[in-house]
Amino acid sequence: LYTLTTMSMAVFPEEGFESNPDASFGSLQGIIALFDDPTALFAGWLHYIVFDALVGRWIVLDSTERGASNLFHAVGVVPCLIMTFVLGPMGFLVYTILIRTLLDAPEGEAVPRRGEKAKEN
Repeated sequence: LYTLTTMSMAVFPEEGFESNPDASFGSLQGIIALFDDPTALFAGWLHYIVFDALVGRWIVLDSTERGASNLFHAVGVVPCLIMTFVLGPMGFLVYTILIRTLLDAPEGEAVPRRGEKAKEN
């Protein structure tokens, strides 16, 4: 859907969208002018939703692969998912900090991934 929307904007630009001299990525006012077009606004919104969904899915899969407990999911992962949905990269950053401090393997050992067994000493 995202790809089709972006392609349709390139092939069938809205009347007046191309002629807006203020539309650019160089300033906040330019971005606001870009999103005056409903198709561009929809493509931008869809882009954010896709980012949130993919990063959120990765967070859940990664925490599960690292062996996070249900408590960690409830207290750590769920708030990160909410932050990712609302604040995008901020939720991903907070999750990265959490796993680096709470879920990383001891130094020199790899974190076991799905389908692998942890090495026993």
